[in-house]
Amino acid sequence: MATSFDELIKRGYRWVLVAEVEGIPYLFAEFDPDRIDADAKPSLPSGYTSLSESLLIMPGQSIGNRIDREAGVASGDAWDMVLSRDALVEEGLQSTLFVRPSNTTVITSDLTGTTTPITVADTTGFASSGAVYIGRERITYTSTTSTTFAGTVGRGSLGYAYEFGASGEIYYTQVTDIPTVWRGRWVTLHQHLLSPAGHMLDSTWLTGDYHRVMWRGYVDAHPRPGAYGMQIRCLPLVRILGRELGSGVAGNVRKLPLVSTSTDAWQAQREGWDDYAIYVTPASSVTISLSVHAAGTTTVYTTTVAAVTTSTGMTVGAFRAKIIDAIDAAWNAEAWFDSVSDGGEYPLDISVRLDYPYSYTASPTIVVANCYWLFQGEVQGSYTNADNSGYAPLWEPRARVYAGLLLTQHEWLPVEELTGIGIIDQTIPTDGLGLITQEDRGEVIRWDTTNTDVAGVVLIRVAQRGISGYVQIGKGGKFEVAVGGVGQIGEVLRQILTSSGTTLRGSDDVLPTGYAVPGAWAPSTAIGNLLPGALSEVPAVVGGKASAADVVGGWLALAGRCIVQRRDSSGEFVLASVNTFSASDVYGTAVTAADIEIAGVSLPALADGPTSISVAATTPIAPNAETVITVGSSERILAEGTRTWELSAPGISPLAAAMLAGDLVTRMDGGVIVTMPVAPWLDLQPGDVVVVTAAHPLLYDWAAGSWGATSLYGRVMGTRTDLRTGATDAEFLLEGQQHPAPLSLCPTATIAAKNSTTDFDLGTGEGDRFVAGDLIQFYTPGDEASEKQTRTIDTVTDDNITITVAASAWVGVGTRVTFPTNASATAAQNTAFMYVLGSKVWRS
Repeated sequence: MATSFDELIKRGYRWVLVAEVEGIPYLFAEFDPDRIDADAKPSLPSGYTSLSESLLIMPGQSIGNRIDREAGVASGDAWDMVLSRDALVEEGLQSTLFVRPSNTTVITSDLTGTTTPITVADTTGFASSGAVYIGRERITYTSTTSTTFAGTVGRGSLGYAYEFGASGEIYYTQVTDIPTVWRGRWVTLHQHLLSPAGHMLDSTWLTGDYHRVMWRGYVDAHPRPGAYGMQIRCLPLVRILGRELGSGVAGNVRKLPLVSTSTDAWQAQREGWDDYAIYVTPASSVTISLSVHAAGTTTVYTTTVAAVTTSTGMTVGAFRAKIIDAIDAAWNAEAWFDSVSDGGEYPLDISVRLDYPYSYTASPTIVVANCYWLFQGEVQGSYTNADNSGYAPLWEPRARVYAGLLLTQHEWLPVEELTGIGIIDQTIPTDGLGLITQEDRGEVIRWDTTNTDVAGVVLIRVAQRGISGYVQIGKGGKFEVAVGGVGQIGEVLRQILTSSGTTLRGSDDVLPTGYAVPGAWAPSTAIGNLLPGALSEVPAVVGGKASAADVVGGWLALAGRCIVQRRDSSGEFVLASVNTFSASDVYGTAVTAADIEIAGVSLPALADGPTSISVAATTPIAPNAETVITVGSSERILAEGTRTWELSAPGISPLAAAMLAGDLVTRMDGGVIVTMPVAPWLDLQPGDVVVVTAAHPLLYDWAAGSWGATSLYGRVMGTRTDLRTGATDAEFLLEGQQHPAPLSLCPTATIAAKNSTTDFDLGTGEGDRFVAGDLIQFYTPGDEASEKQTRTIDTVTDDNITITVAASAWVGVGTRVTFPTNASATAAQNTAFMYVLGSKVWRS
């Protein structure tokens, strides 16, 4: 790009807006301009059918979002996308998009994110090739059979693939020839530059050097007819963090057969335990043996059939009946078992043995395992002369009645399933995180599969216990599907955002449910490193239904961070974690008098912070006795009154809560908020650091004690941009009297690659604090006496730096890079960064 996007706007270039909607094969533009480089219209991207000139930008329509320091997640205004009635009719789209489908069928088997072909009840009436819609997914195909859309099948055409259950909600099992589901579709608003004569500088829509994404969001409501055309309400992407997730599904833990010894165990089960579920691991063939010890004599009764070789769950009663029937059959239907059990005085051993011998080198299959009320005894081996040529082991793993439930050895937990809150057909997912409460105690567990062969019972295979807390699980316990994750906060947030159940949204798409945000749009996991006290894994888990804001919002607010949507350095429009404190950085974006409408500057308003913070440290260990940590200065509260922020940080420790809240109370007070109308060419994003040099009479310099400040440092707290004019109202947080922004620690980076003696790549994300013209210092830890030198930076491009004078030969991969000493540093480095000097101290 010879001239920057913003510079061309400054020179009088204008733009055309175009919207794309996930899975819809039409682009919606204000108009279709000619190209500047050819006598032709801009080309359509691959997969699109046509361009619709129906997008209406109404007077006063704006987009933007604003940092919310207390919520940890930004707020943002809705945008009503209006599609002109006349244009839709003229282009034939009104009867193509906004009409009931003429052909409908249903899927007959579950679809993962990659399932092809698409099996349905009937394809009669559908085109032999083309596209169909399921939910918000568009699927292309090149051929059909009577019950499949087949050939070359394109899942997630012009969008993303999703999962669908054949027994799911009706609109997500229907296959139609016209989209019927609009809510939830991603919407992206693009901006293409036009020359002063109205010609488009790029040759293809949605791409090019003079194109950028202006806004991103999602459809929040079904299209509705309006005064000017079809209106589609859209919310900014950041608002999705406030949308609740989770089924709300919960269930009671089934009563467990708690017996003190193995004596009379079957009698206890006969008296009311017959409906409790067990699970038997499948095997090829087994033998059931029952040993009865009475009057000094041991009698062993053995089946001759594979009585419990099954892959399905069954009740205790059914398991008992199988054993009784098998042994009765083997012993001429003698009803000995009932008489033994009724006597109640005979210790019983139940053994399960492989029916056929293995060679002595083979490992036997343990056929009874993971029964929640049985434990596997030690494996005993005996040898028989199998074929007169050698001995083969006969393995006899024992499974004895166990008194109680101990999931460290036994994986299956029986839960009586309840209906979901608000959706009657919700079920317990096949894997995930759950919260188990027993009286006033609780713990977080992870499970990895379920079994539902027993009517009314879900058997949950527990993969991990004691993630947070630990209880003895039994009758009266409650199981609840949870929202959230275990890990650093940045990891948990990415998992919630990107998880779709398909594993197709990136490496963090690991949860059974989430927002299905593409991984490229989600914040970096590095935000976890910005949260002291959360550097290790934390159980950020909320039972029932909850939003991402409920899970991580309090954590972010405590660390002075907020999730916003903004354009990153590559031009992509993403969710990002930004600092919410005032800034003091000479490297910020310059805002001059020429960039603002002087008369529109607002009166400064105080950005008061709290005098105390209450942190609800919700932990599963005591779910009914929530721990609240309140931090504040009694002297300050007495003098200034109480202004309390109430935050929730699931899984936080009291120590981390106190540390983060104390720092927040100290640093949040004393700033001022100023709103300025800035020109369209000033591309400001929430979280940006700025240097205001407007010398406006309303701007006060607290450092000098004077009006008309010529240079103030600040941070962009929010923007609102008019879609017709591009004029932006930017809100700045500037330093006030009490608490100037703290100094930054001098950055330290590591050379990851040596391209030449003047060209180096730093580690990922480590180039941010280095600027062309700065001095840098190379050094080898421990050898600074001989391996330390200062050089001047020539260029900085992302994480690549070049220097003006070649470095010594010892500078290479692993060498550390930082600022020089105070005496050698530039004025800019001196202003913003901390050195070991009495006059340069960290301000908390």
